[in-house]
Amino acid sequence: MKKIFLFFLAICLVHLLPAQLSIQNGTYWKVSGNTYTVLNDVDLVNNGNLIMDDGFFKFTGNKNTSISGNQLTKFTDIILEKDVVNKVMLQRNINIENRLTFVSGLFDLNNFDVALAGTGFLVGENENSRVIGANGGKIKIDVNLSAPSSANPGNLGAIISSSQNLGTVIIQRGHQSQTNGAGGGNSILRYYDIIPANNTALNATLRFHYLNAELNGLAENNLVLWKSINNTNWTNEGYTSRDMTTNYVEKTGIPGFSRWTLSSVGNALPVTGLKLSGRWHNNASQLDWVTLAEYNNRHFTIERKYNNENNFTVVGVKNSLHADGNSQSPSSYHWIDPAAANKGNIFYRLHQVDLDGKFSYSNIITIRPDVAELFVEKLYPTAGVQQSIYMQTGNLDLKQVEISLYDMTGRLYMKKKVNYESQWLQLPLLTAGAYQLHIVSGEWRYQSNFIKQ
Repeated sequence: MKKIFLFFLAICLVHLLPAQLSIQNGTYWKVSGNTYTVLNDVDLVNNGNLIMDDGFFKFTGNKNTSISGNQLTKFTDIILEKDVVNKVMLQRNINIENRLTFVSGLFDLNNFDVALAGTGFLVGENENSRVIGANGGKIKIDVNLSAPSSANPGNLGAIISSSQNLGTVIIQRGHQSQTNGAGGGNSILRYYDIIPANNTALNATLRFHYLNAELNGLAENNLVLWKSINNTNWTNEGYTSRDMTTNYVEKTGIPGFSRWTLSSVGNALPVTGLKLSGRWHNNASQLDWVTLAEYNNRHFTIERKYNNENNFTVVGVKNSLHADGNSQSPSSYHWIDPAAANKGNIFYRLHQVDLDGKFSYSNIITIRPDVAELFVEKLYPTAGVQQSIYMQTGNLDLKQVEISLYDMTGRLYMKKKVNYESQWLQLPLLTAGAYQLHIVSGEWRYQSNFIKQ
């Protein structure tokens, strides 16, 4: 078994594979003391055993290079000193025990992750030498925060204060622009996932730092904090203070953490979490919909189409419940349409229009006027749900239904079969947020959203 031990300054040669330091299977490459392994325009491929008791890996040169291999590389220190426009690109996950030091050049996550040890941190990140990650990837650190005061774990730029014990906190920093569920809007090229073990009644402060190079076309003087509990639907959390010289936006009085980014007011699509549902009741179509948040929303146009028609027809308009079209909390709407009961299935959709003329459509639902063929009457409550939700069934001759519970990203939380009868459905342990319940039996299908308190 081949072993290579380095104890001296500067290594920048590989003869077998030009422009590539390849540590093959069965080979040991050990770095200790204050040894510098200098890779000048050389890729690092670790398929063997790279052992770092101490020492530095320094990436230099005027070409893009990469870190790859089938083995997890655990670096002690990395120094990035490329030409300004060049980068080191990850092609697998890595660990850093001590420091990632920025002198010049870019460090591209390329949809892979960097795990910092509890004492690991970034040094000298600046406008010309920084982490990027348009394709995805995160820098991560796990730390214990007990009543933190201006704690900046890993020097990642998320500065946290709270009088509470947050316990073990997972902090992840990514560099993709964030969008809403419809793929609209944009943010700066930085976001944080902050996941504390204790995440209630924190009364915390978050100071969100950024670089000018990450603004992504957004005006600095309009930046506010946005929060998402499911990485799809966002709420504008505003700000308490911001500083365009030292590049931060700060918010106090935060009850709990999740994903956070910076964007401008009204940048996201005007309505998030829009979901239409309905049923036939009292010889009319009863339509209900909920928005999780609204930004510059003007109105909803209710559109109907009978089974034998090709196009939708406008049958009503419902204005936003909010005078300025803005809300950061769920809003419920209801509409009754005295449609014809003798034309078969009836189809409905919503045409949502914002104050600037932008628009979007809801899902399309089908209503069967024959009450004798009602599968599920309704689910309730749909807002402020605790540990259970009531399913009121119709009067079909069915034995069982299959219940599936998803969050708004499509993640499955529960799947089980129950008897076809009105009953309370016990929910699994859920965090606060929006969820969707699917009920299926053969060709019969029903789905509805609800909001867990």
